[in-house]
Amino acid sequence: MISWLRVAALALVPALAVALGGSVSRGAQGAVLLFMGLCMLAFPVRLAPPRWLWAGALLLALWPLAAFLPAGAPEAGSWRAALAASGLPDGPLRTLQPWLTLESAALLAAVLAWAAYLACQTLDEQKRAFWLQIHVGGMALLAGAALVCHFAQAPIPLWPEDRFGPFPNRNQTGNVFALAGFLAFALGLRELRHGRRTGVAWLASAALLLAAVLANGSRAGLILLAAGAGAWMAWEMRGARRASWPALVASGLLLLAAAGLLFGGEALDRLLATARDAGQWTADARVAIQRDALSLALAHPLAGAGLGNFDGAFASFREHYQGYARPIHPESDWLWLAGEAGLPAVLLAAALAGAWFHTTWPRADDRDRRLRRAALVAAGLFLLHSLIDVPGHRLGSVLCALTLIPVAWPVRPPHPSSLRCRLWMAGAGLAVAALGACFLAQASGRLDAPGQVRRERLLAEIEASDRAGLHYDAINACEAGAALAPLDWRFHFYSARARLRTNIGWNQAAREFARARLLEPDSPQVVFQEGQFWIGRDPARALDAWAEALRRSDRPAQLFREMLASAQGDPRLLARMDALVELHPQLDFFFLRKASDEVFNQRLAELLKMGPEEAGFRPEDAGEFFSAWRTRRGDELFVRQLAAHPSWEKAGWWWAAQALAQERRWEEALALADRYLARPALPPPEDPVRAGDTVRRHPDDLPAGFALAAADARAGDWRAAASRLERLCADPAAPDYFHHQLAEALRQSGRPEEAWKALNHYIHLSR
Repeated sequence: MISWLRVAALALVPALAVALGGSVSRGAQGAVLLFMGLCMLAFPVRLAPPRWLWAGALLLALWPLAAFLPAGAPEAGSWRAALAASGLPDGPLRTLQPWLTLESAALLAAVLAWAAYLACQTLDEQKRAFWLQIHVGGMALLAGAALVCHFAQAPIPLWPEDRFGPFPNRNQTGNVFALAGFLAFALGLRELRHGRRTGVAWLASAALLLAAVLANGSRAGLILLAAGAGAWMAWEMRGARRASWPALVASGLLLLAAAGLLFGGEALDRLLATARDAGQWTADARVAIQRDALSLALAHPLAGAGLGNFDGAFASFREHYQGYARPIHPESDWLWLAGEAGLPAVLLAAALAGAWFHTTWPRADDRDRRLRRAALVAAGLFLLHSLIDVPGHRLGSVLCALTLIPVAWPVRPPHPSSLRCRLWMAGAGLAVAALGACFLAQASGRLDAPGQVRRERLLAEIEASDRAGLHYDAINACEAGAALAPLDWRFHFYSARARLRTNIGWNQAAREFARARLLEPDSPQVVFQEGQFWIGRDPARALDAWAEALRRSDRPAQLFREMLASAQGDPRLLARMDALVELHPQLDFFFLRKASDEVFNQRLAELLKMGPEEAGFRPEDAGEFFSAWRTRRGDELFVRQLAAHPSWEKAGWWWAAQALAQERRWEEALALADRYLARPALPPPEDPVRAGDTVRRHPDDLPAGFALAAADARAGDWRAAASRLERLCADPAAPDYFHHQLAEALRQSGRPEEAWKALNHYIHLSR
């Protein structure tokens, strides 16, 4: 049996990983890996892992290295062929980013070595409970710290300031806190069943973790906690022999429900909203991302695209996902593994998980089967969550899942491990510690080895050089970054930007921009900025980039407005902007406001021959088009031209009426509005006598006052109607149609200017 110190040290590893911001950065990963390696060296194994486990783990660790096999010539029409055609070096290997693949493979091997090491531990009933108490207690402390700092608005070092909890993604935070909350629930009921008062403390920890899940806002976290408690409760009550066991379970669930009602939170609101809209799950962007990720996996079924290459390779497979935000993962651990390591790696991982469940499945007469069942339920929920999210690709969350291995493992007879096994595991521990030390040295800047840290450092160096005007230094950094991570579009884009700012190598800059477009095929801002860099240099290339930006954008008018503003300093480019309008006719009316007089007159003559519907006129185009028409023609000519074309007058009557009012031709403006403005629905007439009685009792009664004004209008007493409506419209609560009727009464009373003002107010309110 292992010592208590060993149990405490190994059970604290997940808490350390989560506390360091979920261990998503290389520095945090290095610290955790170093601690793991030292534990493997300080506490040698005494039991050998099952052969199926170490053989499967070793094969799974080695399989991603197939990405370093020769690739051969890319197939015609494949994404690699397209990259090669753009000038990117295809490389001799299956992976296009070998250093990033090697780094990711080393991290995967370290995690698998830790899993095999945990499988060598065996726990009796007391140490099993102690292991879980250490783990759950650490998670509860972190959840409490997260809640306190969240409500105090005090950031925690290494944790994201704009998110609740340690992980940048709230789904990982929800996963960790939810599964720990469920395990705390199981621990509490177990302690209460044995008559220990500490059970209340563990149930309180479960409530604290539930509060953290609710404050975090993750629907998945809330579902995991509720599903874990429900599944474990059903499993336990199925074989319950004591009448008190259902009562204990019910009490624990009531405590958790009370905590949920007390804290509420975004997660509950989002879950209820999802329940009301069942189609939200299928319409979610993650489904589209997963479909495209499956296409990537099927394109490389045997060895995948190489670990660490999903971000760059996925861009070439985006068909169903149409969002502008660039996905950094496929919303599924299994699809991520399939896309980067191939389908055999997925089968290996699934076989290892299935064999572990089969081996650890407790029998009805096993000692301490309740905690083992809880561990199996938590592990099963983790695997289910990994189907639609990526907790298995975050070191903090995956270590929380792996810590369940010795908890669920049955007590095994003390068969000593062989010397060979101990040496292999010690070598693995030394390798894990060395990898952690390497990551720490990279993060601290003491080691400039190729990998993710160097890529981030090069990007920061490029930005710093650009701000300082050191564009040649930026070009050198871009070339180094493109050699390390050729699938990162930013290195190619920044290289082109720096080359244009030095005014050398325009053709090379154009090639770099083309590669950036290929690697980032959906963002309109990337190609819009490309066009901006060509302003004053090459109008043709600027227009080509902007045409692509408009094709990508779902708001072309807004983007076109920015283009026109950017082109003001380049007359050559501005004179050729009509080429974009020919490609995107919906921009025609907006463009006319900025066009030259010659272009405007020519296009206006064409539009007047066609009519609004044939010209593709939309109501949202009215403001830009008619304002430009009125400004260029003057009020009088604008009104006459509209009157000569009734179809256009119907669309632009409001601007014509404003032009008439500007010349104090109130009656004509009102007549035009009377012709085209839809009249509002009015309430049915009321008995004037009854309305008068109501007004005498309640002078501020709006419906009764309007009924009297309507009666005056029907009797032809427009002045009385106007006077009464003026008093009513002074009330801010007066309905919109009061102002329309006031305009009518004022017009009939011979007060056209005031009638126009009242009509303007009505139109403003009705919009």
